Amino acid sequence: MGLADILRRFGPAYLATHDLPAAKAKVWRAIVACRTAALGGHVEACDACGSTRHVYHSCRNRHCPLCQTRAKEAWLAARRRELLPVPYFHLVFTLPHDLNRLIGQRPRAIYELLFGAVSATLTEFAANPRWLGGTPAFSLVLHTWKQDLGRHVHVHALVAGGALLATGEWAKAASGFLFPVKALSKVFRGKFVEALNGERATKLSDEAELADGPGDGEHDSVGQTPPDRREGDAPKRLPSSGAERRGRLLLVVADLAQHRGDLADDEREAHEHGGEHDPRQGEQNLDAD
Repeated sequence: MGLADILRRFGPAYLATHDLPAAKAKVWRAIVACRTAALGGHVEACDACGSTRHVYHSCRNRHCPLCQTRAKEAWLAARRRELLPVPYFHLVFTLPHDLNRLIGQRPRAIYELLFGAVSATLTEFAANPRWLGGTPAFSLVLHTWKQDLGRHVHVHALVAGGALLATGEWAKAASGFLFPVKALSKVFRGKFVEALNGERATKLSDEAELADGPGDGEHDSVGQTPPDRREGDAPKRLPSSGAERRGRLLLVVADLAQHRGDLADDEREAHEHGGEHDPRQGEQNLDAD
């Protein structure tokens, strides 16, 4: 039984006692109507044997489990072509749940600020001669929900382990190390808060309060590490297993191995061993806190 079958079977009883917001109601209708006579269809005919078949149109809604497969594969192939033949690092930049109410009212504005702050932070650190001294290469992926579908806005950054110098040469990152996590977190937080304050002063409505009530208490500052992710972990190099694996990270990055550890031990180990990690332990990630 698929999702559309479940909605058709149990949906009427649920909708009789629940009101859906317009956006969610639109998704509901699309999934239920997908590949049915409600959306119309077309007839396909074989040039050789003359046999025909009737095919109903799909809803093409990105939330529909039956749709977007081809679009996803095309997007993935395009991202693979963009990958460089170098190690990559995985970083995660998270917004606190205190902003959830504001995000719900002004999502596009907040997402643009988040992407801008992440991009500016990575670009600034890469340009610093102390670290790389060049132009970085990275891909950013927005995730807005947790596995339980609760709002949890964060950006995954897949960052090439190096930068392009003004001379046209490639500067490689140190083995297993990209940027210092505490400094990265501080700069990211500062850039986002500054941009948020500027946006509030010019565009955001005063009716959107920053406080979102007690919430679930998981976050209390910009970019704080969620409880189910490794706390304070320095950016780590992904196991080198080809463009296929690094490309698929863009789609399944939220399912990476999750660990917890002590920040002091992690930093001491990173300094003693160059930040390398055993690929058998799985990929590790960073939250800017």
